[in-house]
Amino acid sequence: MYTQGVRIRIDNDQLVVADPRGVLADEQLGILREKTNEIKDGLAASKLLSAGPPVRVPRSASDPVPLTFQQQWLWDVMQESNAENLSMPFSLRLSGELDVESLRRSLSELIRRHESLRTRIDVVDGVPMQIVDQPYDHTLVITDMEAHVSELERERQARHIVEELFRERFELVSGPLFKVRLLRLSEYRYVLAIAIHHIITDGMSVVSMFRELWRLYAEAIRQQQFSSEAHQQYADYAIWQRRTHYHWLEQHEEYWTKKLSGTDRVRMPVTGNELEKPFTLAEMSFSLSLELTLALRDLARQERAQLSMIVLTLYIVVLSRWCDQRNFVLPFNVAGRHRPEHVHVLGYFAHILFLRIDFTGSETFAELLKIVTHEFAEACRHIDSGRVSIERPELVFSTFLQWLPWTADELAGVPTLREWEKYVPNLSVGPFPV
Repeated sequence: MYTQGVRIRIDNDQLVVADPRGVLADEQLGILREKTNEIKDGLAASKLLSAGPPVRVPRSASDPVPLTFQQQWLWDVMQESNAENLSMPFSLRLSGELDVESLRRSLSELIRRHESLRTRIDVVDGVPMQIVDQPYDHTLVITDMEAHVSELERERQARHIVEELFRERFELVSGPLFKVRLLRLSEYRYVLAIAIHHIITDGMSVVSMFRELWRLYAEAIRQQQFSSEAHQQYADYAIWQRRTHYHWLEQHEEYWTKKLSGTDRVRMPVTGNELEKPFTLAEMSFSLSLELTLALRDLARQERAQLSMIVLTLYIVVLSRWCDQRNFVLPFNVAGRHRPEHVHVLGYFAHILFLRIDFTGSETFAELLKIVTHEFAEACRHIDSGRVSIERPELVFSTFLQWLPWTADELAGVPTLREWEKYVPNLSVGPFPV
């Protein structure tokens, strides 16, 4: 109703419905009036919840949970592009004395703790919803590769099996959306492959998940009781986000409407033939030398700016020159965890922050840096959580920068715990590239 211009508020304890376009039928208005008390409670709870942190929401384990705006945007993309296999794949080489039963117990405990890892997506009454399954004892699928005589053949077959797992279609309705397989190459050599659907996780969740998995494994092999766990769940965040949505609209909708009015996306210079090609995703990776990295850090200190803002401003300079644009909207991927309660919760929190870039081209780098930093800070004060992505999808599918403040090992799932070598001295973990 909101997108059709309908506004609801409580004035002097009376329900006031503004319907300038006349989209509501008399029957619908009657239903709203019948539910006046419920609407009042909902609006009050909205303001209360937005002022305080999200809490564990009393709910039945079988109750469907609404998608977050981040998930809703990804769901819409999947429906339009028929791209359901949005997998986040990870493969690790385990060398040494692996306790398979301790690994299985650690995975079971991880799944028990985090509802996201046992979540499916189903359509209920025409609306996509999260379905959280009951905790279960994880059955670790183990494939023995020792039948292949040569080590080279084992490696080749292991890569083939891992690639097949990563290409395997996710069944959103039946699940699971979290798949694990262990390959045994020899007595002291294993490959651990994990595939997770993007709709239940993001980059920060993956880093947290592997940190917790390896901590649980270190505790399991020492026969220790598993350490304490987080109390927040992603489903709680989803319910909280939906309940506080009207409060978000009150605070931020006008800002984004004005900010994005009359703006254009980044238009990369392409030829006529390239314009006819279907949309594809691609990424480019490169490394900076230590000398250049230190120089950028020095510049950040000199300008009293964060290193991420220095890199973002440089990226804007390059885009502006490539596209010959000085006024555009740049999507910037952010973690989306604006409360401390969310830091270790597994789920899809990341979303796109839209930066309105507007400059003349005559500015010095320092002056442009101030413009970008101010724009970023202002956008963060009016945090979006995915609503704009749903309503303005054309702004997303251009080019965006993602700042990942983790090492390559952390992003790959390699243990970075300080205690790892102390408590697990006979097992090393590293990437297994496929």
